[in-house]
Amino acid sequence: MKTVLIIVAAVILFWDIPASAKEEFKFQVKNVSPQYVLLLKGKSSVQNIGQDMGAMYGKIYDYMGSKTINPVGPPIALYFSAPGPEWEIGVAVPVPEGAGGQGAIEATTHPGGKMVSTMHIGPYEKLNESWNALSDWIKKNKYTPAGPGREVYLHGPSQESDPAKFRTELLWPVM
Repeated sequence: MKTVLIIVAAVILFWDIPASAKEEFKFQVKNVSPQYVLLLKGKSSVQNIGQDMGAMYGKIYDYMGSKTINPVGPPIALYFSAPGPEWEIGVAVPVPEGAGGQGAIEATTHPGGKMVSTMHIGPYEKLNESWNALSDWIKKNKYTPAGPGREVYLHGPSQESDPAKFRTELLWPVM
């Protein structure tokens, strides 16, 4: 539980980065399979995102523990709106199909489909740089965002003590 809270405790700050730095990112358009998850939606702000997401993950993992539901994939964050005073977010944990939700914790299937992907390597505090680069690439290549952006936390504090080695896949559905 503590590890999960550490994973999402980072505050995501948004600022522009030089174009030369954006060219270092690798982008891929790929087809992503649908995924069954437990999902909890909420609201946050740029200033409170880490704390709010940590609390939301805590609720999901506490629920999973009470029902003996084991995750079948890494945790996911979703962004349903642009950052601001009231930012619509969600946290999700992949679970075996058929696991049920309760109350605000919804059992649902994440839609799959065509998505642009890039890998963020480094601390969570710098995720904004990767999101900015991904957004620019999508516009430059004439794609249209078609759903909430996702962060898939592949390699973080539970596997690595050095934040420079954290790996987070960013996925954005596109048309």
